[in-house]
Amino acid sequence: MGVDLTVSATLLAILFVSSYIYLRRLGSYWTRRNVPTVAQNIICGVQLKTMKLEQTLGESYGDAYAAHKDKKYYGTFFFGKPTLVVQDREILKHILVKDFANFNSHGLYNNPKKDPLSGHLFNLEGPEWKSMRSKLTVTFTSGKLKYMFDTLQTCINHFYEVIDKEIDETGSVKDMRDRLACLGTDIISSVAFGIEANSLDNPKAEFRQIGRMIFSPAFMTFLRTLVMLNAHWIARLFSVRVTGSRPYNFVMGMVKNTVEFREKNNVQRNDFLNMLIELKNKGSVEGDGKEVANENAGKNDRHKRRNN
Repeated sequence: MGVDLTVSATLLAILFVSSYIYLRRLGSYWTRRNVPTVAQNIICGVQLKTMKLEQTLGESYGDAYAAHKDKKYYGTFFFGKPTLVVQDREILKHILVKDFANFNSHGLYNNPKKDPLSGHLFNLEGPEWKSMRSKLTVTFTSGKLKYMFDTLQTCINHFYEVIDKEIDETGSVKDMRDRLACLGTDIISSVAFGIEANSLDNPKAEFRQIGRMIFSPAFMTFLRTLVMLNAHWIARLFSVRVTGSRPYNFVMGMVKNTVEFREKNNVQRNDFLNMLIELKNKGSVEGDGKEVANENAGKNDRHKRRNN
Protein backbone atom coordinates (compact mmCIF):
# COMPACT_ATOMS: atom_id res chain seq x y z
CA MET A 1 0.00 0.00 0.00
CA GLY A 2 2.81 2.37 0.97
CA VAL A 3 4.65 1.60 -2.28
CA ASP A 4 1.54 2.36 -4.33
CA LEU A 5 1.12 5.73 -2.62
CA THR A 6 4.77 6.54 -3.21
CA VAL A 7 4.51 5.67 -6.92
CA SER A 8 1.30 7.70 -7.27
CA ALA A 9 2.83 10.70 -5.50
CA THR A 10 5.93 10.47 -7.70
CA LEU A 11 3.84 10.34 -10.89
CA LEU A 12 1.74 13.30 -9.75
CA ALA A 13 4.89 15.26 -8.94
CA ILE A 14 6.36 14.46 -12.37
CA LEU A 15 3.08 15.47 -14.04
CA PHE A 16 2.93 18.72 -12.08
CA VAL A 17 6.55 19.67 -12.80
CA SER A 18 6.22 18.74 -16.49
CA SER A 19 3.02 20.80 -16.82
CA TYR A 20 4.66 23.75 -15.07
CA ILE A 21 7.72 23.64 -17.35
CA TYR A 22 5.53 23.28 -20.45
CA LEU A 23 3.27 26.20 -19.51
CA ARG A 24 6.21 28.42 -18.59
CA ARG A 25 7.88 27.64 -21.91
CA LEU A 26 4.64 28.18 -23.81
CA GLY A 27 4.11 31.52 -22.05
CA SER A 28 7.53 32.71 -23.27
CA TYR A 29 6.95 31.44 -26.85
CA TRP A 30 6.85 34.92 -28.43
CA THR A 31 9.40 36.46 -26.06
CA ARG A 32 11.96 33.86 -27.09
CA ARG A 33 11.38 34.92 -30.70
CA ASN A 34 11.72 38.64 -29.93
CA VAL A 35 8.08 39.26 -30.87
CA PRO A 36 6.06 41.70 -28.72
CA THR A 37 3.44 39.84 -26.73
CA VAL A 38 -0.12 41.00 -26.06
CA ALA A 39 -2.04 38.50 -23.97
CA GLN A 40 -4.03 38.43 -20.74
CA ASN A 41 -3.04 34.76 -20.40
CA ILE A 42 -2.12 31.80 -22.60
CA ILE A 43 -5.70 30.52 -22.65
CA CYS A 44 -7.72 33.48 -23.88
CA GLY A 45 -5.01 35.79 -25.27
CA VAL A 46 -6.81 39.08 -26.02
CA GLN A 47 -10.24 37.43 -26.03
CA LEU A 48 -11.21 37.37 -22.38
CA LYS A 49 -14.43 39.34 -23.03
CA THR A 50 -15.24 37.07 -25.98
CA MET A 51 -15.00 34.02 -23.73
CA LYS A 52 -17.31 35.78 -21.28
CA LEU A 53 -19.75 36.34 -24.20
CA GLU A 54 -19.42 40.09 -23.69
CA GLN A 55 -17.83 40.82 -27.08
CA THR A 56 -17.54 39.30 -30.52
CA LEU A 57 -14.18 37.98 -31.70
CA GLY A 58 -13.82 40.98 -34.00
CA GLU A 59 -14.49 43.44 -31.19
CA SER A 60 -11.82 41.86 -28.99
CA TYR A 61 -9.20 42.12 -31.71
CA GLY A 62 -10.45 45.64 -32.54
CA ASP A 63 -9.79 46.73 -28.95
CA ALA A 64 -6.34 45.11 -29.06
CA TYR A 65 -5.57 46.94 -32.32
CA ALA A 66 -6.69 50.29 -30.87
CA ALA A 67 -4.46 49.77 -27.85
CA HIS A 68 -1.40 48.66 -29.86
CA LYS A 69 -1.51 50.63 -33.11
CA ASP A 70 2.20 51.29 -32.86
CA LYS A 71 3.04 47.60 -33.32
CA LYS A 72 3.49 46.15 -36.81
CA TYR A 73 2.62 42.76 -35.36
CA TYR A 74 2.31 41.05 -32.03
CA GLY A 75 2.08 37.57 -30.61
CA THR A 76 -0.83 36.32 -28.55
CA PHE A 77 -2.52 33.01 -27.72
CA PHE A 78 -5.79 31.29 -28.47
CA PHE A 79 -6.52 28.37 -26.15
CA GLY A 80 -2.82 27.68 -25.74
CA LYS A 81 -2.11 28.04 -29.45
CA PRO A 82 0.48 30.73 -30.33
CA THR A 83 -1.13 33.22 -32.71
CA LEU A 84 0.60 35.99 -34.66
CA VAL A 85 -1.50 39.09 -35.39
CA VAL A 86 -0.19 41.24 -38.26
CA GLN A 87 -1.18 44.91 -38.36
CA ASP A 88 1.24 46.38 -40.91
CA ARG A 89 -0.15 46.83 -44.43
CA GLU A 90 3.12 46.09 -46.19
CA ILE A 91 3.54 42.79 -44.34
CA LEU A 92 -0.09 41.95 -45.09
CA LYS A 93 0.56 42.56 -48.81
CA HIS A 94 3.34 40.00 -48.72
CA ILE A 95 1.14 37.48 -46.91
CA LEU A 96 -1.97 37.96 -49.05
CA VAL A 97 -0.37 38.69 -52.44
CA LYS A 98 3.36 38.37 -53.02
CA ASP A 99 4.05 35.35 -50.81
CA PHE A 100 0.54 33.94 -50.74
CA ALA A 101 1.75 30.53 -51.92
CA ASN A 102 3.28 30.10 -48.46
CA PHE A 103 0.19 31.23 -46.57
CA ASN A 104 -2.79 29.60 -48.30
CA SER A 105 -3.52 27.24 -45.39
CA HIS A 106 -6.20 28.97 -43.38
CA GLY A 107 -5.94 26.73 -40.32
CA LEU A 108 -9.73 26.44 -40.10
CA TYR A 109 -11.78 23.31 -39.53
CA ASN A 110 -13.33 21.59 -42.51
CA ASN A 111 -14.82 18.15 -42.99
CA PRO A 112 -16.65 18.10 -46.35
CA LYS A 113 -17.48 14.39 -46.20
CA LYS A 114 -19.39 14.69 -42.93
CA ASP A 115 -20.39 18.35 -43.22
CA PRO A 116 -20.48 19.75 -46.78
CA LEU A 117 -21.29 23.21 -45.39
CA SER A 118 -17.77 23.37 -43.92
CA GLY A 119 -16.11 22.68 -47.29
CA HIS A 120 -16.09 26.23 -48.66
CA LEU A 121 -13.26 28.45 -49.88
CA PHE A 122 -12.59 30.12 -46.55
CA ASN A 123 -12.04 26.75 -44.83
CA LEU A 124 -10.44 24.53 -47.46
CA GLU A 125 -6.67 24.18 -47.76
CA GLY A 126 -4.04 22.95 -50.18
CA PRO A 127 -5.08 21.19 -53.43
CA GLU A 128 -8.77 21.17 -52.41
CA TRP A 129 -8.73 24.94 -51.96
CA LYS A 130 -6.86 25.49 -55.24
CA SER A 131 -9.29 23.28 -57.17
CA MET A 132 -12.36 24.95 -55.65
CA ARG A 133 -10.97 28.43 -56.25
CA SER A 134 -10.22 27.74 -59.93
CA LYS A 135 -13.77 26.48 -60.41
CA LEU A 136 -15.49 29.35 -58.63
CA THR A 137 -13.33 32.18 -59.98
CA VAL A 138 -15.31 32.20 -63.24
CA THR A 139 -18.55 32.79 -61.34
CA PHE A 140 -17.32 36.08 -59.85
CA THR A 141 -16.26 37.98 -62.95
CA SER A 142 -17.87 41.37 -63.57
CA GLY A 143 -20.07 39.84 -66.27
CA LYS A 144 -21.40 37.14 -63.95
CA LEU A 145 -22.10 39.64 -61.19
CA LYS A 146 -24.07 41.76 -63.65
CA TYR A 147 -25.90 38.57 -64.59
CA MET A 148 -27.37 38.47 -61.08
CA PHE A 149 -28.01 42.21 -60.79
CA ASP A 150 -31.66 42.09 -61.90
CA THR A 151 -32.49 39.57 -59.17
CA LEU A 152 -30.75 41.79 -56.62
CA GLN A 153 -32.60 44.89 -57.88
CA THR A 154 -35.95 43.14 -57.58
CA CYS A 155 -35.32 42.50 -53.87
CA ILE A 156 -34.26 46.10 -53.27
CA ASN A 157 -37.30 47.52 -55.10
CA HIS A 158 -39.57 45.39 -52.93
CA PHE A 159 -37.72 46.69 -49.85
CA TYR A 160 -38.56 50.25 -50.88
CA GLU A 161 -42.22 49.30 -51.33
CA VAL A 162 -42.41 47.71 -47.86
CA ILE A 163 -40.72 50.71 -46.18
CA ASP A 164 -42.94 53.22 -48.00
CA LYS A 165 -46.03 51.26 -47.01
CA GLU A 166 -45.01 51.10 -43.35
CA ILE A 167 -44.28 54.84 -43.25
CA ASP A 168 -47.65 55.62 -44.85
CA GLU A 169 -49.47 53.43 -42.30
CA THR A 170 -47.57 54.23 -39.08
CA GLY A 171 -45.57 57.36 -39.82
CA SER A 172 -42.18 55.67 -39.21
CA VAL A 173 -40.20 52.45 -39.46
CA LYS A 174 -40.34 50.68 -36.10
CA ASP A 175 -37.27 48.48 -36.51
CA MET A 176 -34.99 49.37 -39.42
CA ARG A 177 -32.35 46.88 -38.25
CA ASP A 178 -34.81 44.02 -38.56
CA ARG A 179 -36.02 45.30 -41.94
CA LEU A 180 -32.45 45.38 -43.24
CA ALA A 181 -31.86 41.87 -41.87
CA CYS A 182 -34.97 40.71 -43.76
CA LEU A 183 -33.68 42.41 -46.92
CA GLY A 184 -30.35 40.61 -46.53
CA THR A 185 -32.18 37.32 -46.04
CA ASP A 186 -34.29 37.85 -49.17
CA ILE A 187 -31.23 38.77 -51.24
CA ILE A 188 -29.23 35.74 -50.08
CA SER A 189 -32.14 33.35 -50.55
CA SER A 190 -32.98 34.72 -54.01
CA VAL A 191 -29.52 35.42 -55.48
CA ALA A 192 -27.65 32.48 -53.95
CA PHE A 193 -30.29 29.76 -53.55
CA GLY A 194 -33.01 30.75 -56.02
CA ILE A 195 -35.65 30.73 -53.29
CA GLU A 196 -38.19 33.47 -52.65
CA ALA A 197 -38.02 33.76 -48.85
CA ASN A 198 -40.38 36.78 -48.68
CA SER A 199 -39.16 37.61 -45.18
CA LEU A 200 -39.90 41.31 -45.76
CA ASP A 201 -43.58 40.43 -46.03
CA ASN A 202 -43.39 37.70 -43.43
CA PRO A 203 -40.64 38.17 -40.79
CA LYS A 204 -41.55 34.74 -39.39
CA ALA A 205 -40.69 32.98 -42.67
CA GLU A 206 -38.66 29.80 -42.16
CA PHE A 207 -35.61 31.14 -44.01
CA ARG A 208 -35.54 34.14 -41.66
CA GLN A 209 -35.91 31.93 -38.59
CA ILE A 210 -33.02 29.75 -39.75
CA GLY A 211 -30.89 32.87 -40.23
CA ARG A 212 -31.64 33.96 -36.67
CA MET A 213 -30.68 30.52 -35.36
CA ILE A 214 -27.33 30.60 -37.17
CA PHE A 215 -26.29 34.07 -36.04
CA SER A 216 -27.92 34.35 -32.62
CA PRO A 217 -25.42 33.92 -29.74
CA ALA A 218 -25.90 30.65 -27.86
CA PHE A 219 -23.71 28.59 -25.57
CA MET A 220 -23.69 25.52 -27.85
CA THR A 221 -22.75 27.68 -30.85
CA PHE A 222 -19.92 29.20 -28.81
CA LEU A 223 -18.72 25.78 -27.64
CA ARG A 224 -18.92 24.31 -31.15
CA THR A 225 -16.92 27.25 -32.53
CA LEU A 226 -14.22 26.87 -29.88
CA VAL A 227 -13.81 23.17 -30.67
CA MET A 228 -13.62 23.81 -34.42
CA LEU A 229 -11.05 26.57 -33.98
CA ASN A 230 -8.78 24.87 -31.47
CA ALA A 231 -9.27 21.10 -31.58
CA HIS A 232 -9.79 19.95 -35.16
CA TRP A 233 -9.21 16.31 -34.23
CA ILE A 234 -12.01 16.40 -31.66
CA ALA A 235 -14.35 18.08 -34.17
CA ARG A 236 -13.58 15.39 -36.76
CA LEU A 237 -13.84 12.58 -34.21
CA PHE A 238 -17.37 13.64 -33.27
CA SER A 239 -18.29 14.92 -36.76
CA VAL A 240 -19.03 18.41 -35.43
CA ARG A 241 -20.96 20.58 -37.90
CA VAL A 242 -20.55 24.31 -38.42
CA THR A 243 -24.26 24.78 -37.73
CA GLY A 244 -26.90 23.09 -35.61
CA SER A 245 -28.97 20.17 -36.91
CA ARG A 246 -32.01 22.20 -37.94
CA PRO A 247 -30.12 24.82 -40.04
CA TYR A 248 -27.99 22.05 -41.57
CA ASN A 249 -31.00 19.93 -42.57
CA PHE A 250 -32.86 22.98 -43.87
CA VAL A 251 -30.03 24.24 -46.10
CA MET A 252 -29.05 20.79 -47.41
CA GLY A 253 -32.65 19.81 -48.11
CA MET A 254 -33.46 23.15 -49.76
CA VAL A 255 -30.46 23.06 -52.09
CA LYS A 256 -30.99 19.39 -52.99
CA ASN A 257 -34.69 19.89 -53.78
CA THR A 258 -34.08 23.08 -55.76
CA VAL A 259 -31.31 21.52 -57.87
CA GLU A 260 -33.40 18.41 -58.56
CA PHE A 261 -36.42 20.51 -59.56
CA ARG A 262 -34.42 22.74 -61.90
CA GLU A 263 -32.64 19.87 -63.60
CA LYS A 264 -35.85 17.88 -64.02
CA ASN A 265 -37.85 20.82 -65.41
CA ASN A 266 -34.97 22.62 -67.18
CA VAL A 267 -35.53 25.79 -65.17
CA GLN A 268 -33.12 28.68 -65.82
CA ARG A 269 -32.78 31.62 -63.45
CA ASN A 270 -30.35 34.53 -63.14
CA ASP A 271 -28.79 33.52 -59.84
CA PHE A 272 -25.65 32.00 -58.38
CA LEU A 273 -27.16 28.54 -57.97
CA ASN A 274 -27.87 28.37 -61.70
CA MET A 275 -24.17 28.90 -62.43
CA LEU A 276 -23.20 26.22 -59.91
CA ILE A 277 -25.60 23.75 -61.55
CA GLU A 278 -24.06 24.58 -64.93
CA LEU A 279 -20.60 24.12 -63.47
CA LYS A 280 -21.61 20.77 -61.95
CA ASN A 281 -23.13 19.39 -65.15
CA LYS A 282 -20.82 20.86 -67.79
CA GLY A 283 -17.59 21.39 -65.88
CA SER A 284 -17.52 25.06 -66.90
CA VAL A 285 -19.70 28.15 -67.02
CA GLU A 286 -20.81 29.37 -70.44
CA GLY A 287 -18.93 32.45 -71.57
CA ASP A 288 -16.54 32.37 -68.64
CA GLY A 289 -13.38 32.19 -70.76
CA LYS A 290 -14.00 35.51 -72.49
CA GLU A 291 -15.01 37.22 -69.28
CA VAL A 292 -11.99 35.93 -67.39
CA ALA A 293 -9.75 37.11 -70.23
CA ASN A 294 -11.37 40.55 -70.14
CA GLU A 295 -11.03 40.66 -66.37
CA ASN A 296 -7.34 39.76 -66.54
CA ALA A 297 -6.76 42.28 -69.33
CA GLY A 298 -8.36 44.99 -67.21
CA LYS A 299 -6.21 44.06 -64.22
CA ASN A 300 -3.07 44.12 -66.36
CA ASP A 301 -3.98 47.56 -67.74
CA ARG A 302 -4.55 48.93 -64.25
CA HIS A 303 -1.24 47.39 -63.11
CA LYS A 304 0.62 49.03 -66.04
CA ARG A 305 -0.96 52.42 -65.28
CA ARG A 306 0.07 52.18 -61.62
CA ASN A 307 3.63 51.29 -62.61
CA ASN A 308 3.79 54.18 -65.08
